[in-house]
Amino acid sequence: MTASEPRYRHLVFDFDHLLFDTDSSEADALATTLRAHGVDNPHDLLDTYQQINRALWHRVELGEITPNEVKSQRFEELADAANLDYDADSVADDYTRGLAAHGALYDGVADMLATLAETHRFSMVTNGIGSVQRGRLQRLGIDDAFDPLIISGEVGVAKPHADIFELVFAAHPDTPRNNFVMIGDSLTSDIQGGTNAGIDTCWYDRHGVGLDPGGGRVVPTHVISRLADLPYVVS
Repeated sequence: MTASEPRYRHLVFDFDHLLFDTDSSEADALATTLRAHGVDNPHDLLDTYQQINRALWHRVELGEITPNEVKSQRFEELADAANLDYDADSVADDYTRGLAAHGALYDGVADMLATLAETHRFSMVTNGIGSVQRGRLQRLGIDDAFDPLIISGEVGVAKPHADIFELVFAAHPDTPRNNFVMIGDSLTSDIQGGTNAGIDTCWYDRHGVGLDPGGGRVVPTHVISRLADLPYVVS
């Protein structure tokens, strides 16, 4: 690597909670959807929903269920937990459309991507439902920035499995593995996934919790606590 060359030429991004404010997207979509299905207190159910949703996506990481199974199952479990009476499949369909329609990039992300695009190539590997993630990216006008855009619900494998990263490598066969870096906020999904795939990783410690000094978890190559520091790591 010369002084003019970046440390990594190819940046593999996560999406949720890294570039995109998923929490606000979920809160707005949930409130709108549940009200439309006769639930009077949707905001009171947000914490319960998020606990159910996180647990199901953890099962996706473990390979126990698929991303597309999460779509309705989370509303079946929410109905049981909160004693709600609705058609879970219908709620799930409306909520999926709502997720694509709500939410924004975090402040500064668009400018950061524009700057990095001058010197780097981008891919995205995201665990999610295809219509949700593509709908969000298209609405935000950045879907063409990532080549390839890999969504677990469309390809049948999810992070942290190494096979999902092979789809990125196959799209760029002339790029050595040491030119890739996986960037994400989840140690168990993004950082473990990048490690499993044999590439460097950059963990966005967005809550400032730090790494477990006792070990037992995957160790990222780089750690940042502000997304604004990413260009200094990859350049």
